[in-house]
Amino acid sequence: MKRAFCAVIMYVILTSASPSWAGTSLPFIVNMNEAVNIDTTGGTPRIALDVGGVTRYAPYSAGTGTSSLTFTYDAVAGDVDLDGVTLSSPLDLNGGTITDLNGNPATDLTFTVPNTSGVKIDYPSLSMDFIYDADGRYTLNGTAYNDLASFLGAVGGTFTRNSVATYFDSSGALQTVSNNVPRFDYDPVTHAPKGILIEERRTNLLTNTQIITAVPTNGTLTFMPSEIGPDGVTGHVYRLQLPASPGTYLSFGNGGASTSTFSIYVKQYGGDNNFSLLLDSSTRGSTKTATSQWVRYSESHTSSTGLNGINNADDSFATDVLIAFPQLEQGGFATSYIPTTAAVVTREKDIFNIPYLPSLPFGMYGEIEFPSPMNIVPRFIGTNNDGRSPLETNTSGIRASLWNGTTSLPGPITSALAGRIVKAASRHTSTGRAVTSDGLVPTSDGNTIPMDWTFISPGHGAGTNTYSNGHVRLIKIYSSATIPDAQLQLLTQ
Repeated sequence: MKRAFCAVIMYVILTSASPSWAGTSLPFIVNMNEAVNIDTTGGTPRIALDVGGVTRYAPYSAGTGTSSLTFTYDAVAGDVDLDGVTLSSPLDLNGGTITDLNGNPATDLTFTVPNTSGVKIDYPSLSMDFIYDADGRYTLNGTAYNDLASFLGAVGGTFTRNSVATYFDSSGALQTVSNNVPRFDYDPVTHAPKGILIEERRTNLLTNTQIITAVPTNGTLTFMPSEIGPDGVTGHVYRLQLPASPGTYLSFGNGGASTSTFSIYVKQYGGDNNFSLLLDSSTRGSTKTATSQWVRYSESHTSSTGLNGINNADDSFATDVLIAFPQLEQGGFATSYIPTTAAVVTREKDIFNIPYLPSLPFGMYGEIEFPSPMNIVPRFIGTNNDGRSPLETNTSGIRASLWNGTTSLPGPITSALAGRIVKAASRHTSTGRAVTSDGLVPTSDGNTIPMDWTFISPGHGAGTNTYSNGHVRLIKIYSSATIPDAQLQLLTQ
């Protein structure tokens, strides 16, 4: 007599707090009500599962002769399912057989579908995690690289910057790196990793910024040889004392351009810690208060004749603070500090290129911390064809596929992007595109992006105004994957 089999499926969750680095083989355990034999001569029994809207299969992998069978799904590069895969009942014989030990075939292979909302897959074809550790972690089609140099060597990528540049290390000290060395920047106060710093070309128009020679109009500037500066060493710190009287300030000179930004590091010293930054001889910026930590303050103005420096917050109150490393640069926001001596110094732009062209359909995810304020069209991910930006932003929100003909696709309305971490994702297929950020419902249209580039550029594009001027934290690309709207939302939450 043939007997019915009862199949009860169990499963193993292989996820982690960082799903990108979760295991890519997902074993599902099926417990039968008695021992069985599996014959794969004509085909391999399997379980169907939905992975982000795509039907995949977990084929039988172990357990014949026992009542416990293992079916294993090996994730495909490009898979993403952040609300959990879904299994389908019954077991699919797929040309194979399942029999008891006496050779009787299985008659009932249905099972109650378990809750697999915790079985999540995030397996990008290309992933660049710049905050994973001191120099990031990178994967390409399942192969992992634990430092940027190894990754670039393996894929033929390049990182160049034809000048030295500064950044903050994990202890909060300001450091200088040589030409062509990437900067993995940290918050100088919290020491939290911020990602790889990508900036445009800028020039510090002030000279002698480490040995300050400017003279206050009314007050004193005193060299403090034993005070430790933002760079963690002594020799660059000055005490600025401004009495409570009108016309008192320390100026580093005129604005130098129609739009320029003055910045300086300030730290509390005595009890008179309120100050403001100078916009011209009679105009102050907003009142600021120095703290026990070195903090960089900045003000921008549009007058080429305006003065740049520090004055009292109010003529009725004195100012007594420590200062270091002034900078004046053309542009509407401050970039990283550029040390100077007798002449002005230019920090060249960071150029970061990866020779990678995903296959349609594909999805992209980016996580960037932008400066405040930010420039016109900072890129999440640019290309060597500057008209193709699968994921970018402007001052009003996220968008995708700039210059698809003459059309860009705006994303859903978001809060201001400047000065915060922005998470955004896009989908590109042969019939259209979609884009979203911050977990909002994506916008979409029927336009497609021409696939006519040869490399991607995290944090910048080929144009002069397309630099993020911020910290790229994470980039993921899901090649040959059509990512549904729900998964785009989950990526950006």
